[in-house]
Amino acid sequence: MMKFENVAQVGDLIKAFDFEPCLGRPDRFVVGVVVAKGEVTTPFSYDAYTIKCVYDSWDMTVGKKQNKFSRVGQEVVVPFECSLLEYDARITKV
Repeated sequence: MMKFENVAQVGDLIKAFDFEPCLGRPDRFVVGVVVAKGEVTTPFSYDAYTIKCVYDSWDMTVGKKQNKFSRVGQEVVVPFECSLLEYDARITKV
């Protein structure tokens, strides 16, 4: 079983970090509703959550300007495991 495979089910709300939080840089994460769970196929296959993003921390750092890079409203793929970026709180159920 993969590290974060059983954190959530379809319909649950999760928070997923892009990078491990650290001093000196803002946290980067998304919050979204799980719309699918399992194999994702792009140029390669891996297991992940697919979420409908309802909040993107990137939007907070832009201020009142519209953020053209916002993921809110988009489907975002969140892998169950990331060998280079893994840490205990990368994905949590909200």
